[in-house]
Amino acid sequence: TMRAVLPEAKYLEPESRRRFASDLSARLAALPGVQSVAISNVLPSTGSNSGRAIELEGVPNPDPANPPKVDNRLVTESYLSTLGIPLLQGRGFSAADTADSLPVAIISRSTAEKCFPGADPIGRRIKLGTSPLLTIVGISGDVIHDWFSRRDAPTVYRPYVQAPTGYIAIAVR
Repeated sequence: TMRAVLPEAKYLEPESRRRFASDLSARLAALPGVQSVAISNVLPSTGSNSGRAIELEGVPNPDPANPPKVDNRLVTESYLSTLGIPLLQGRGFSAADTADSLPVAIISRSTAEKCFPGADPIGRRIKLGTSPLLTIVGISGDVIHDWFSRRDAPTVYRPYVQAPTGYIAIAVR
């Protein structure tokens, strides 16, 4: 794994961040012995987090001053498979999920249980902070972010291309 911060002066525009991530992934994937490459804003068990308030479309928050929060992960389409996180239901991200396509999300099992108890969340829509409405397309397994205090934290994954950030973490397998 490795981390990088893209200089804002050079990577101010979302398209330049997308291009950097795509080029870096391709170059790393071409190295001998590399099976897969994934990019995210935060990797599990790194001591970092990117939390966001979550809103469920059509469901009022009982405590607007204290909205529920989830971990926010911006990931490339190979993220789940590279990190060995199972896709439990629905679909993963694909090349069809672009900057101009329908904003989508994959939620973790703990997010599904917390936000949609007893219901199927596929096709439902959520908002993270100031994001557009995101359509849930899949449910993933949970992740251990910290062996002692951060197990199965509710997490929402978004395609990196739909919200590219200048803070990137790279996982190579």
